[in-house]
Amino acid sequence: MNNKIIQEKSKSKFDKILDDAWNNLKSMRFAIIILIIITAASIFNLFANEFIISTNGTTSEVYQQFHQEYGEPRATLLTMFQMNSPYRSWWFYTLFGFLIVSLAICIIDRTPGTYKKVFKTKFRSDATSYDKMKSNDKLTGGIDTISHVLTVLKKNGYKVRTKESGESTLIDGSKYQIAKGGSYCLHLGFIFLVMGGALIARGEYRVQAAGLPGELLAQDESKWGFNVRVEDFQIEYFPLAMGHLVEIDKNKLGRILTENLDGTFDIEVYRPNNEFLKAVDGVRMTNRIDLKMGGSRIDQSNISDYIATLTIIENGVDLYTKRVEVNYPLRHRGYRFYQSSFNDSRTDDQGRWTTILEVRKDSGSPLIWMGIAFFSIGVILSLYVIPRDISAMVSPQGEMVQLLIGGRAARNASLFEIEFKSLIDQIRLAINSQTA
Repeated sequence: MNNKIIQEKSKSKFDKILDDAWNNLKSMRFAIIILIIITAASIFNLFANEFIISTNGTTSEVYQQFHQEYGEPRATLLTMFQMNSPYRSWWFYTLFGFLIVSLAICIIDRTPGTYKKVFKTKFRSDATSYDKMKSNDKLTGGIDTISHVLTVLKKNGYKVRTKESGESTLIDGSKYQIAKGGSYCLHLGFIFLVMGGALIARGEYRVQAAGLPGELLAQDESKWGFNVRVEDFQIEYFPLAMGHLVEIDKNKLGRILTENLDGTFDIEVYRPNNEFLKAVDGVRMTNRIDLKMGGSRIDQSNISDYIATLTIIENGVDLYTKRVEVNYPLRHRGYRFYQSSFNDSRTDDQGRWTTILEVRKDSGSPLIWMGIAFFSIGVILSLYVIPRDISAMVSPQGEMVQLLIGGRAARNASLFEIEFKSLIDQIRLAINSQTA
């Protein structure tokens, strides 16, 4: 006895600290506190950027800019807490790190229990335990009762397993057990989402590249591991419609007021003189207007799409060619080339404009998609799929056998009660037909 007490007392304080830390980190309370702190820090960072000058460069360069603007000790504090880029600062990522560790420990701690819930059998050998189940019944039948129970359960979609216990036969039936892992999938999905978001914020690559048809977007293949050649760039305009600014007869500028039934248009002319034109044929007009105002094209709203045709080149060999439109990027080796804008001031000999593309790459996107997948599966399993359990014990009773059977569902007990009664009716009908 004394040895046991000594062993308990000999448990080091370090072990106790580890146990307390593990229990705290796996608790939902800790995760909620960290989420609240991250939310508050995000709001703080958002407003802090309004009051702190924008700085770039190395740590020393950032310090110099802060020092010139604010002096000491503010410059040291702002530099130490990386307030030039607070969403990528060490302390902000430390908060995310605590959240990821908490969720990971929660996952590790739940894994054995979740595995047991989903995959382990739950035979009930205690006859009194059936009376404690909300849905239960007792039947008497012949020697074929076991086969009847198994047949009915399998017919209704239950996975059935049996076990001999003394003179009794124990039956475990389960349906949709995978749904018991719904919360596990939610936690796993949240971890992937947090990790993916952190990687995107930390290491996202985003630059602009521009080129005329026939030009390369990079000097060589060392920049991305491949190169991209612009084959073509075209601007598409909406069909003529009411409200469009149009050019009429190449010398007048106006706006379409109405579209007539015969396909002609009524125009309000602004230049060179104010006037109204009735029943103007569409062939006399174009909604492409090579005129700028305030540095922007006045026909910008008439443009429906920018389309660049790009060819991927690796090791000097053309791999494939693809059209790139707004919201339909070219993807290659983790890079995405989005059609961003254009430069109509730089044209080729055919009058085609320069395409401007945004090139992005991040290492967090696969984790984001995995997180969304697991999170969606978890929501579906947790909200829309209801696991059900059926337990039964068949024991000899003279020349007959006694069937004790009970069941439960994780949710919607009233609906399960209806299903359970249907199962009992089917089993009773099978027993009665046999004895008859």
